[in-house]
Amino acid sequence: MITLNSKLCAIALVLFCTTANGGYACELAVENPYLQFSFPSAKAAALYMQINNPCESEDKLISVSSNIAAITELHQSIENKQGVVSMKPVENGIEVPAKGILLLEPGGLHVMLMGVELFENHTEIDFKLEFEQSGIINASAPTQLLSH
Repeated sequence: MITLNSKLCAIALVLFCTTANGGYACELAVENPYLQFSFPSAKAAALYMQINNPCESEDKLISVSSNIAAITELHQSIENKQGVVSMKPVENGIEVPAKGILLLEPGGLHVMLMGVELFENHTEIDFKLEFEQSGIINASAPTQLLSH
């Protein structure tokens, strides 16, 4: 016999399963990622990509990690009045706008990988992006030597 309690439990289970990921059924897309380094034995490299958010609500990129780097940080390139470019870590993550694009690119927002193990040009690296709403997204990117 199905009781009211059984029906309520079934409804609660369905609701829990559909919202177990925070109700975030929409998926972000990582496009055109690449890791750029300045010379083959470089100990630091920059990771660039485009993150598309087709969702109705914004999300936030909290962190990035990779097994090839001792440290990864979200960074912003800043140019001062004299034209000197410097970088600074971005605290508290980077917003990914609803129905919008987050562009991580040279001269702007990007991911810095430091303490990088030696790698060769045109190899792939794996990395993980952690988002406030979407959780962990695994991705890979080709490496490329900066052409001078």
